[in-house]
Amino acid sequence: MVREEIKRIKEVEQEAVILIRRSEEDALQMIRDAEQKRTEILAGAEKRALVDLARYHGVEIRKASAGAEDLLHEARQAAADMRTRSGKAINEVSLLIIRAIIGEKDVLSGGDETGRHRIS
Repeated sequence: MVREEIKRIKEVEQEAVILIRRSEEDALQMIRDAEQKRTEILAGAEKRALVDLARYHGVEIRKASAGAEDLLHEARQAAADMRTRSGKAINEVSLLIIRAIIGEKDVLSGGDETGRHRIS
């Protein structure tokens, strides 16, 4: 049973590592997308400003920049959230490993702290 538990913990740990990597990749992609969108917004704002420079120059660029900054801020918040989730997943896996180690020691010593009883 201990081997099965250790195997399951290793599987859970591998799954957590995969989830963490995916979360990090997703967060990085969100940041790249936000930066690309910001570039597109700024480029569009610059084109509009050139068409009617006297009238829209300052206002449009500030609006586009503010919009892009909002998108970038949202992407950074999402990345931070992903990092937090990754950290929580790592902590949960660590607790499972610790519990498995404690459980293994209890089984070897014949203790019943984990709900197992000594087999005579």
